[in-house]
Amino acid sequence: MPDRKKIPVPKNILLWVKAGGRCEFSGCNKILYHDDFLPFKEHKIADKAHIVANSPKGARGDPVYSSVLATDINNFMLLCKDCHDRIDTNENLFSVECLKQMKRLHEERIERVTGISVNNKTTVITYWANISKQKNSIDINNIMNAVIADEKYPIDSDPVDLSLPGHESYDNEELFWVIEERNLEKRFDAKLKDMIADKSKNMLYSLFALAPIPLLIKLGSLFTDKTNVHVFQRHREPKDTWEWLNDSDELIFLIDEPKDISTNVVLVLSISDTISLEDVIKVIGDDVSIWTIKIVNPNNDCIRSKKDLHSFREIFRTTLRRIKTTHGTDKLINIFPAIPLSVAVEMGRVWMPKADLPMVIYDRNRGKDLSFKKILEIGVENE
Repeated sequence: MPDRKKIPVPKNILLWVKAGGRCEFSGCNKILYHDDFLPFKEHKIADKAHIVANSPKGARGDPVYSSVLATDINNFMLLCKDCHDRIDTNENLFSVECLKQMKRLHEERIERVTGISVNNKTTVITYWANISKQKNSIDINNIMNAVIADEKYPIDSDPVDLSLPGHESYDNEELFWVIEERNLEKRFDAKLKDMIADKSKNMLYSLFALAPIPLLIKLGSLFTDKTNVHVFQRHREPKDTWEWLNDSDELIFLIDEPKDISTNVVLVLSISDTISLEDVIKVIGDDVSIWTIKIVNPNNDCIRSKKDLHSFREIFRTTLRRIKTTHGTDKLINIFPAIPLSVAVEMGRVWMPKADLPMVIYDRNRGKDLSFKKILEIGVENE
């Protein structure tokens, strides 16, 4: 048997650097410079594994390339001992092409993460509440991947969570809204208010929220537009992800203005679904001026990019000003929203308490009656 060629020291160091000191097997990512069973003792528990074996008789060996690639760094993977054994004893599952792809994807991810600038640190914030009969939750790995894809680096491994754990009521119950709105305000004040107020830190926040639309509008109003927040959108197609997709043309928003000025003012948002004007009139009455922000084909996955979200912010800001100019300063805006999650948060952020008219937020009844119901108010002064 020929002598096993040793990888030169400079190439060995480069392999460790490119792998980030972690196992390159897809899904493992184990740290390889200390042992979990001996946490206070740092030592290497890594194997430098050949993709094409050092010997033609080895795993994925080749009569020609085994010798040629014996010390080529592109032919090595940094692996934990378990994963090294896994690829060599299951050669039929782990081909040369398969392992090269694992190595490439791992090293690209390490380069992307380590390339994040120090001033791109972000505090990750999560908030979820039950929608209809569905118990929601937010997958931490999924959102952290979205943060890194956004070229930001989470300051802490655990997000700041504004959710109310153990809350078992649902949004077809009146008590749900009272408890959730009160909890959201209190937890926001306790966990974020002082942090946001400290302008010397110039903090960036990455927000992931999955809750009924009125609560998300409320959440946005707590942050306001003065806080540097990157709001993320959960996508369902083509895969379940929070990463921005950037795979479609820029979304065009349209405004329909009322022909007559009436006592009551309504703003309908038909973006994730279409809201009929008849549904609005059933709740508000005939004496109503209805404004509408819409897109051509309303659907849940319409917000695909940051640009889409920015376009909505601009159109919503413009619409609030035009409503105030048209109807005066002593009105309320009755909001009927069918909108994606991120749009709801941005609605609350764009709204300015000193400049814009108060908003009354409606939501569809989740019971047998699908009519709209008043849920909460933003900026309305209680007598």
